[in-house]
Amino acid sequence: VTEFKEQLKEEGYGDAAPLEYGPNKTSEMHTHDFSCFILVLEGEFGLQTEQGINRYRQGEAFKLHAGVRHAELTRAEGVKALLGKK
Repeated sequence: VTEFKEQLKEEGYGDAAPLEYGPNKTSEMHTHDFSCFILVLEGEFGLQTEQGINRYRQGEAFKLHAGVRHAELTRAEGVKALLGKK
C-alpha cells in the first residue's frame, strides 16, 4: 500500500481514496473524465472494455485512462480497493 501511494504521488494522481463495490455488481458501460489508478485490496475487480474483460485480484494494480468506455464487475465477495484520480 505504501508503494502504491508513493507511485500515485510520483505520477501526479490524487491521494488514495477508498473504493468499495458490493457483491455481484455489473455497472453499465460508461466513461470518466479522469484517469484512475486502482489497487485491489480484497476480492476481485473485473474491468470490461471494448477489448474484453480483465480481472484484478488482491495486490494487483491497474490504470484506466480518461474517456475509455468500461464497466465494473464484481463477484460474490465484492471488492475493496484504493483509487487515485488525475
